[in-house]
Amino acid sequence: MGLDVDVDQVTKIITTQADIGCMFKPVDGSEAGETESDDDEDEDVFGMITILDMTQNTVVSNQMRSSLLDKCKRSNLTADNKAKFASVFSGDNRVALLINERFIGIPPKIALPAFECLKKELLTKSPSFTHFLSILLISKAEPLETGQKRRHKKEDGDDNSETVFLHPEAKFLQEVSHVTFDYEVDMKLEEEELHSFRRVIVLESCDLETFVESLKNNFENS
Repeated sequence: MGLDVDVDQVTKIITTQADIGCMFKPVDGSEAGETESDDDEDEDVFGMITILDMTQNTVVSNQMRSSLLDKCKRSNLTADNKAKFASVFSGDNRVALLINERFIGIPPKIALPAFECLKKELLTKSPSFTHFLSILLISKAEPLETGQKRRHKKEDGDDNSETVFLHPEAKFLQEVSHVTFDYEVDMKLEEEELHSFRRVIVLESCDLETFVESLKNNFENS
């Protein structure tokens, strides 16, 4: 994710959450990407759609909040939007990190049933979450001639670069977001002209329903 967090501990927390989210594991005689309910931790995991509670006062949650706030401060957001992002972690807000990760090449059609399941599982959580953050994996192809310097990025993440969502459903998540900023990560892509970024977005709880409906409209018959 390109954040200063204990990734091993994050993985341990996520893989031991039995009551929410799903893992994508290989199943004998089936295509990679199908979901598997087996709890065998030794199996390969091809992806996951789940959440990480950032409200709890744990080392991982504190690391995640601190690192994201630092990335936001270093971003080209306006001062108002930086304050808006910071306010998500204040007061009585309950915040969860919405995790949507899988190997590139696994069909996006698996996202719809997984998100529908997650939405139902979240309804059983009490108290419920007020906000969700998601860290999207994107790349940017800047329309520059060889030797031409990058243009100074505009505020609020608009830098006139063509954004490519490595997971197609991420585009619909961004459409319902309230605050968005990017940070560059060190990840090699096949196309040398593409630069890897992570895009942080903020959703309110009601936006998850809108997002799932968008997935239905775009993926259900694909």
